[in-house]
Amino acid sequence: MKNILFVFVTTLLLSTNLAGQEADEAQDPRKVTKAVPNTSYREIFIQHPELSSMSVELNGDTAAFITMILNRETGIADNEQDKEYYDLGFEGDRYMFQKKFGPPPHNFPEKDIRQFNDLLSKTERNRLHAVLHKDSILYKLSYPVGMFINAAFKGGNDKLKEALMENYQKGKYKTNGDSILIIQGIVDRDGTLKDIALTMGTQSPFSNFVLEWLSGTEQSWLPMIKDGRVYRSLVDVYVRMHSDGSITVSANGRARKLRTTDSAGGALLVHY
Repeated sequence: MKNILFVFVTTLLLSTNLAGQEADEAQDPRKVTKAVPNTSYREIFIQHPELSSMSVELNGDTAAFITMILNRETGIADNEQDKEYYDLGFEGDRYMFQKKFGPPPHNFPEKDIRQFNDLLSKTERNRLHAVLHKDSILYKLSYPVGMFINAAFKGGNDKLKEALMENYQKGKYKTNGDSILIIQGIVDRDGTLKDIALTMGTQSPFSNFVLEWLSGTEQSWLPMIKDGRVYRSLVDVYVRMHSDGSITVSANGRARKLRTTDSAGGALLVHY
C-alpha cells in the first residue's frame, strides 16, 4: 500500500511540475532554460584563459552571432570593454574570429535545442542563445530590445561589390597571396559616410585605392533606424583581393566598435 501511495504521489508531483513548465512556456518562453555539460567546446577556454564565457546566438544549430565575454576584471558590471562581438554573417567578423580563436562553435546537438526550436516556431522575434562556460552550456531564449535596421549600402552588398568592380582594374595591384582589409566609417543620419579609416590590413596602393573609392560612395549609404528614428552609427567594410586578382567585398553595421576617429564626437548607436 505504501509503495502504491509513493508511486501515486511521485506521479502527481511530476505531472504538476510538467504542467507548471508548460504553463511557464506558454506565458513567457524566455523563462525556459536548459543546462548541459560542455563536452564539445572546452578547448577554446583552455587556449584562451582570458575568456570568461561566450553567448552564441543560434540560427538552427549553427552559430550566427557571438558575444565573447573577457575576464579582464575591470570591476564594472556589464562593461563593454570586456566584450567582443562577431556577426558570423559578415565575412570580416568570420575572418577575425577564426584568426583569434579558431573555428566558431557549430552543429549544436539537436536533442539539446529541439525544445527551443518548437518554442521559436510559436513566437516572433525571440532568439535562441547558448551561453558557453568552460564546463557548461546554458540554452535560453531572449527577445531583442527595439526594432533595428542597421546601416548599409544602398542596394546591399551585391550593389556594393558592383560599385567597387566598376572602378577596380584587375591586374593593376600586385599582392603576395590574399590581401585582406577592414575599413570603418561612420554613417551619419543623412546617410553620409564619414571618418573612413583602415582598421585592419597593410597600407598599400590597393588599400589606398579602396579608401579613395569608399570616399566617393559617401552619399550611397542608408543610416541606422531604431523604432522609426534615424541614428548615427558605424559600418565596417571587408575587402579581400584574392591571389588571382578577384575581389570579395561586404559591409556590416551590426555591433561595431569605434576603431576610427569620430570627428563630430556625437552619440553613436550600436545594435547588439
